[in-house]
This record gives sequence, C-alpha cells and structure tokens, in this order.
Amino acid sequence: MDMENLNNQENAGTPPPLPPQEEPAPYVVSDNRNVPPPPGPGSFNSGYTPYKDETVTIGDWILTMLVMAIPCVNVIMLFVYAFTGDKESKKNFFKAQLIIAAVSIILSIILYIVLAAVFVDKIGDFTDWFNQMSPGFDF
Repeated sequence: MDMENLNNQENAGTPPPLPPQEEPAPYVVSDNRNVPPPPGPGSFNSGYTPYKDETVTIGDWILTMLVMAIPCVNVIMLFVYAFTGDKESKKNFFKAQLIIAAVSIILSIILYIVLAAVFVDKIGDFTDWFNQMSPGFDF
C-alpha cells in the first residue's frame, strides 16, 4: 500500500509533506553583567573592549631614566619595572632589557672560558719574553 501511495503522489505532481520542524529556542538574556551582549545586526566588532590609554609619558620616561642611573638601585628597579605596573609597553621594554643582559652575561662567561683555555699555557712564555726584554728591571 505504501508503494501505491508513493506512486499516486508521484503521478499527482505534488511533493510529499515535510516533517514537522522544531522552532528555535528563544533568546535568553544573561544576568551576568561581565559578559557583553552578543553582537546585533550591523555590528562591526564583536570582541571590542574599551580602549585603555597605556601611553608612557615623557615625564615618566625621564623619571625612569633617572632611577636607572642610580647604581645598585637600577638592577632592582629593572626587575620591578619588568614585572609590575600597568603600562604593557614599559614592562615589555624592561623584559627585553633583562633578556639582553642575560644573553650578554652568558656570552661574556663563554668568552672568558675560551680565552682562559687558549692563553693559560701561553702565560709562561709571555713572562719569559717580558723578562728578556727588560733585563734591568726586577719584577
């Protein structure tokens, strides 16, 4: 019988009825105030956060340079400026300074080790040569 109904519908030229569709769930507004509302039609930036002025002023840079000119204090303040504060550009600058300082120290240590390995056996030759060149001086 099902085949007959199908053939009758094909012959009649009418499409078979569609199954019932579910209606979409209604939009629920959240009570959480920290979540921004979803973008509406015509919204151009859905993830927009308000602009926070993080410009480091000239006076702030002058004060920073004066503090960094004080011996021993500058080492401490290098870490303070790199990991605290609200200005991201200033923090990133001092983090870069720390990285450069660490690389410089490591390269200096490697250079001293290489120079010591190369010249440690030459020191005796140098002192002999120096004594030959200066016979009148007692060292």
